[in-house]
Amino acid sequence: MAWREQMRAARFRGVEFEVRVRTREGGRRGPTHEFPQEDRPDAQDTGRRARSMRVEAMVLGPDYMTRRDRLLEQLDAAGPGVYVDPWNAEWKVIVRSYSCTESTDRGGMAEFSIAFEEAGDERYPTTVFDTQSLVRAAADRAADAAKAAFDTVFKTAGLPQFVSAAAADIA
Repeated sequence: MAWREQMRAARFRGVEFEVRVRTREGGRRGPTHEFPQEDRPDAQDTGRRARSMRVEAMVLGPDYMTRRDRLLEQLDAAGPGVYVDPWNAEWKVIVRSYSCTESTDRGGMAEFSIAFEEAGDERYPTTVFDTQSLVRAAADRAADAAKAAFDTVFKTAGLPQFVSAAAADIA
């Protein structure tokens, strides 16, 4: 199958557009240490860098203004969205920046330059449990349950007064 047949329509949050050029960036992150009197650096690898993509796109045709406005609305929307790339799979991305260019010389078309960045999964903030308070609350519930169980079993009614007095001193 030819490469053109494998391509698909580009979309961001459901709005279709044409892509002319896509530039993808990635790499590794981490500091590089250079030392006096040393000819070799020490580069640390601290993981993969967030992937980014610059997309040169356009919407064209008699209804281009409607599609342009829908795309602008989605590019301005908060939070991550799904970008369907013509050359690749779907990406969960955020829009870092974009520009929209229109010209009377090239009517019926709006050109976009969009900078997407890989969104990843939201991991922070994380939930932290206050185990000390949880243990204290569980101990209080256990003590209350033990007292309630004792009260249902231990009865002093009908016994001599000294038994009731002794039981009151214990509680």
